Order: sequence, then C-alpha cells, then structure tokens
Amino acid sequence: MCKGCQLTSHGSGIVGCPLLLQLWSWARFPIGRPEIGGGSWPTDEMYDADRIDMPMFGSLWTSRKRHFGHNQLRNCYPAFTEQFDLLLESDVSWEPYSEDHRDRAYPGGISSTCTRDWAYWMTKAKIIFDVFVEEMSQQRVMRQFGLCQLIEPPPPTVPLPPRVHAYNRKGANKTAAGWVQLLAPYLAGWANAPAVSWATREPFDLQEFQHYLRAYMPRTQLRLSQACDPVQRAPSTQWDTYPRHSTSGTRLHAAELTAELQDDVVQYARSLSSGPLLGRYEHHASFA
Repeated sequence: MCKGCQLTSHGSGIVGCPLLLQLWSWARFPIGRPEIGGGSWPTDEMYDADRIDMPMFGSLWTSRKRHFGHNQLRNCYPAFTEQFDLLLESDVSWEPYSEDHRDRAYPGGISSTCTRDWAYWMTKAKIIFDVFVEEMSQQRVMRQFGLCQLIEPPPPTVPLPPRVHAYNRKGANKTAAGWVQLLAPYLAGWANAPAVSWATREPFDLQEFQHYLRAYMPRTQLRLSQACDPVQRAPSTQWDTYPRHSTSGTRLHAAELTAELQDDVVQYARSLSSGPLLGRYEHHASFA
C-alpha cells in the first residue's frame, strides 16, 4: 500500500486482494463506507444444515443493497482524511469478527468456512502472494484479536532479509521451479504454521494498551488533527508536514464553507447569464 499510494503512471494499479482491504475498512470504520438498510443479515436467508452455503463476513457488504452519498463534495480527499483525523477511539469497531459482533450482523449464523482456519490466524509464518513475501506482524495489532498488547512487541523470530523485498518479475528470467526454490524457506514455514503462533492467553487490557501507545507514538510519524478554535491553535513548527489542528465546526470553518458556496452560486449565475434561458421544468431539474 505504501508503494501503491505513490505511483503516478497511468498504467499503475494495486494488485492482490484490494477487496479484502476494503472490507476490512468497512467493518471497522464508520466513514468511507456505504449504508445498508437493516444493518444485519435476515435469519431466513441462505440457511444450510451443514453450515457451509451460508453468509460470510463480506456478504453484508457485497450482497445487500448499498446506499452511497450522491452529493458532489469539493476536495473529497482532504475531507475524507479530516474525518479520519477526527475519529474517536469509541468510533472504531476494534473486533468486528468477535462472537458478539457476528451474532448482531448475522443472527442466523455464518459459513463454517469463515472460521475453519482459525488456527492459522496468529501464525508467525510469512504471508506469500505470487513472488512477494511479507511479515503479518500480528504482535503489533493484538487488540484486533482481543489479546493483550505488549508495550514492546517482540520482533519476528526469523526476520526477512532486505533482499526479499526486492523480489519482482521485472526483467527476471526465472522459471516456476526457480521461484519455488527461492521461496522454499518461507513455504516450508506453513508446514507447522499453527504451532508457531503469536497467540497468548492474556486478554486485552486497556491500561496496558495505553502504555503501549505512549511508547509507540514518539517513534512514528502521526497524522492526527485536533479540532480547535484558530485562536487556541498552537504555532506551527518546521517539522510539521501537515496541519495538526482542524477548524472543523468553528466559525472559521463556517466562513470557508460560506465562501465556497458563494463561489458556486456566482459560477452558476454566470453560466445562466451566458447560456440560453431555462424553462420552468429545466430550471427545476437543475436543482433537483
């Protein structure tokens, strides 16, 4: 994703499983997702005595009628990131796959295939897609599994060498057998994957998680804006690469929205004065 967000060529694209990433986001964040009537899967649909041909975690989003916003939004990307910055901890669904969330979304149950491979969820084995190998690093996001997040997450038992991240098919003249041989050490890790796991018996502890955040935040680059009045805004520093305070909901924000609305009205008035006069029905349709 880090590389995909920086590509500028017209032929660029994100390959792999972007649908899984989208469903991951929709299940956790209340923004950037469609609205679904009812909010849960009817109990009388797709019932199977063998619990196989039944809804899956993504069925609620992919197989129900979805409603998206139809209003045009100016500067959509900044507005979306602003909503992200203003999210509260209580707004996030940290464990959308827990039993309680699952029963609310799918009262009639889900397919047994969704939890069939639960023993692999916390494995330390490397994830492999085509010729690419990556760490899953579950030890850094233990809260998503309802487990205790250590203040100092342990490093991978067998770290990936930097050369592995350079694997690609560009200009490569390797055969399928050659790639299998190159990836053999990581493929072999899946033979005993359930036994080599990050799983722990300690449940999630909020106080321990707060200690983890206090230790983690100084080590990373945060993109977090706080809503405040312009008068109370702290002065910017030379290390600030983005606005650290948002004026959303303040008088300044209202003034900016008013100015944008005025520009839209002026532009529309000019288009009316320079074009043919609209009839009553055309005029109504333009504002419908």
